[in-house]
Formats: sequence, C-alpha cells, structure tokens
Amino acid sequence: MNRVVAIAACSLTILAPVAEAQEQFTGTWRVTSSETAPWASKSYRPYFNPRLMHARIVIAAAWFEVPENECQPPTYHIDFLPLNATFEGLLPQLPAKLEFWGRHFGFTNRPVPTLDAGCSDFLIHMVNENTILFAEDNVVYKASRLK
Repeated sequence: MNRVVAIAACSLTILAPVAEAQEQFTGTWRVTSSETAPWASKSYRPYFNPRLMHARIVIAAAWFEVPENECQPPTYHIDFLPLNATFEGLLPQLPAKLEFWGRHFGFTNRPVPTLDAGCSDFLIHMVNENTILFAEDNVVYKASRLK
C-alpha cells in the first residue's frame, strides 16, 4: 500500500507543473491582429483566413475551441521551447535575425511556453499572461485574453 501512495505522490509531483502551465493558457481569447510570417515567400504565400480574424479561442480544462475545430476533452501537452523552435522552427535561424523576430513578436521570456491541445493544428505560444500567438498558412495571429 505504501508503494502505491508513493507512486501516486510522485505522479502528482510530475503532473503539477504541466497542469499549472496549462492554467496559464486557460481562458477566452480574441484574435486581435495578424501579419505575414517571416518565413513566407513566393513559394509559401500567406493566406489570411477570414474565419480566424477576430476569432474567439476557448481554452478550458475539458474544452478547446478554435474556428473550424473543437474538442472535448483536449489532451493538452505543454512544451517550453527555445526561440528557434517556436512556430515549428520556421523563424529565420541566423542568430541576429532570430533575436530580431523574437523581440518583434514579444518573446521576452525564454523558453517559450507552448500549448498543444492534441486535437488542432495550432501550437499556441505564450508571449505574456494576456497575449498568445499561433501561425497558420504562413500568417502569425495574435490573440488577447478577454477579461
């Protein structure tokens, strides 16, 4: 019996930081702006999806919702990514350009907390407690937490 209690305690200790990190993302968000991604080119043209402009994003313990996709329950996974791994590693990798784009997007905290809901193509990067970013079709979307 003591062995079961010890294993359960260890599991809670390991899961606590992930649950705490997921809580940072919990809330309702609104897409407030978008811009062409720095990796876009003639071959990788941006597509500004009208369904994402001013869209509502809901991140809750048992619910995840973005336009054209929702899941219940989500299987959240949190990663803490170095700057060069954000946006699936698509930021320019030269150090000076990487730092420029990191500052441009507001990534002052490193590593960057990143949420994967397990049911969406979006990887959501946290800039600060009130701002998240995600990329889709060579466009970077910025969302703000609704109060």
